[in-house]
Amino acid sequence: MAGGLLDALQDFVTPAFVLQASACINERPERTECAMRMAGPAIVRGLIEWSSAPGGAEELLDLTKHAATRVDLAALPPPADLIPRGRGLPSAIFCTSFASVVDRLAAASGLRGASASSLLSVLTPLVLAAAAREVAFKMLDAASLRIWLVSQRDEVNPFLPSGLAEVIASGNRFPPPDKADTDDLDVMGAIDALAAEFARSLPARALPLPAEMAVPAPLRPPPAPVRPWTVSFVLAAIVVLLACYLALAWN
Repeated sequence: MAGGLLDALQDFVTPAFVLQASACINERPERTECAMRMAGPAIVRGLIEWSSAPGGAEELLDLTKHAATRVDLAALPPPADLIPRGRGLPSAIFCTSFASVVDRLAAASGLRGASASSLLSVLTPLVLAAAAREVAFKMLDAASLRIWLVSQRDEVNPFLPSGLAEVIASGNRFPPPDKADTDDLDVMGAIDALAAEFARSLPARALPLPAEMAVPAPLRPPPAPVRPWTVSFVLAAIVVLLACYLALAWN
């Protein structure tokens, strides 16, 4: 390996480190070393593609700063400690091409697929920590980080198995959610939760009404409706009283 991150990675991938890694993933040392010689360049090529995507250089700059706090290159952790620290990072770098990258590395080196995946988790924190050291030493911003990474493309490609560079380049930076994940979503529950949250926020959002729009005092209740039989009774009483009056007058 020659140049840039590959040179830095070579400083850490010593024969002793290879033996530790092979014991950790339960693979033969020669196959582990062969896979490492391809996996390191593959990770660097993934970073190159990431930095070239819109907004990717800024994301990658933040990731390298985080990696600098996770791995101390001066006191290199053993591979067994690096696996949990790097888990999830390779899939974030390769996105939808992650499974294809693992398959091609496994086929080219003779490793099992799970071993190739673990090896990527071992090496990715080292590559990011080495990148973070360069960022700090050269005071790189997002734009200069992208330029520095892209300048290494021709150096890493010869170490990649046939077709792997194209697979990495075709990776989608924003993969769709897994169908199993979407099937498990409680959609109505999520809507109810949002509605409840909105309802709780209404008193804080309500604005005072202007004086002319103030709510008026409650009106008096309307009178009860007059029923037809009540009218008939009153008329009949008037007729009776009138008849009595006339009778008395004739007498």
